[in-house]
Amino acid sequence: SETPIIPSSWESGLAGIYYRVFKLGEPAMTFVPGTNVTIPAAADHSKDGNYTIEFYAVDNVGNREDTRRLTIVIDTVPKLDIGIKGSPSVSDPIFHVTGTVEPGSNVTVNGLRVLVRPDGTFNYEMDLKEGKNKIVVVSTDKAGNSMTVTRYTTYTKPQEAGFLIPIIIVVAVVVALVIVIMVLMRPKTAPAR
Repeated sequence: SETPIIPSSWESGLAGIYYRVFKLGEPAMTFVPGTNVTIPAAADHSKDGNYTIEFYAVDNVGNREDTRRLTIVIDTVPKLDIGIKGSPSVSDPIFHVTGTVEPGSNVTVNGLRVLVRPDGTFNYEMDLKEGKNKIVVVSTDKAGNSMTVTRYTTYTKPQEAGFLIPIIIVVAVVVALVIVIMVLMRPKTAPAR
């Protein structure tokens, strides 16, 4: 975007304004005359980052003001990493949706706002219904960039142990009957004389 640098008064004998722009971690360019600065936001996001614009004014007799600084952040990509890989199947009706976003972002899970910690992490406990459940996580960063991630999880209610008790009883009765039958069917031996 274009940022105009406007002096406080054109009547002060202003000879010119000089500026330079540099990206954090890169060498600064030399000061050039001008009042408009353009930092293009590249489609491949390679220009994203923190920029410093340094500028100063010089009057007609050569007096130079102190250099002023303006920091600009170009942010065209939101961050949203969630801890759900693939489409997991679970047997717990409570599912933990966790993730990381840019600090200060807003996050929703299935339309419900989620608390984002200062470090950008979040955790949301979601109640599942039996079967396939859709999880839609939306993050919007401070610059207004938005990202949506959709995942699915399948909840299968665990089999209750109650059905095992009748089976165990039936098996125990059958085993007992087999033992009784085997004892009764065993040939009797005559006592030794």
